[in-house]
Amino acid sequence: METFIGFSDSIWIHYKEVLLLIISCCFAVRICQDRLDLIRHAGKKSNNGYKKIQQLLKLVILLHIEGMSLEAGECFVLEMTGDAALVHGDVKLGIQICQTIMAKGYSTAWNIFVQLAEHQSDPPLLDPLTRSAFINYALSICPDSEILTVLSVR
Repeated sequence: METFIGFSDSIWIHYKEVLLLIISCCFAVRICQDRLDLIRHAGKKSNNGYKKIQQLLKLVILLHIEGMSLEAGECFVLEMTGDAALVHGDVKLGIQICQTIMAKGYSTAWNIFVQLAEHQSDPPLLDPLTRSAFINYALSICPDSEILTVLSVR
């Protein structure tokens, strides 16, 4: 981790291509109301910031977000990067993120599973078994009020 002192006592923290501007010195991190906003900002800072999943996970660890376990931090980063991948049309990364979520048994990001299952492309990026697995996983983790939404994908 490298730190550079810049104008107005601002500090740039550069962590493997993820830049995070912290205004009025590093104490801003300590007094920040929501450190998750710092991670969101880091993911949006560069064009491909959302692809830097490992660096964002390390940032979660470095920021010591109170009350957040490592598992919860990983869920947050996976959901944030999965959403960003879909916004950027990066379906392959979205699929990888969903497969990671399933492998770890996390109950987050059901809507990403649904959006990927609905995605149409030629040639299809999801084989029928994976598509079915995504729908089933979404059904198992979605809120009760969204079950019909998930079922409508079938």
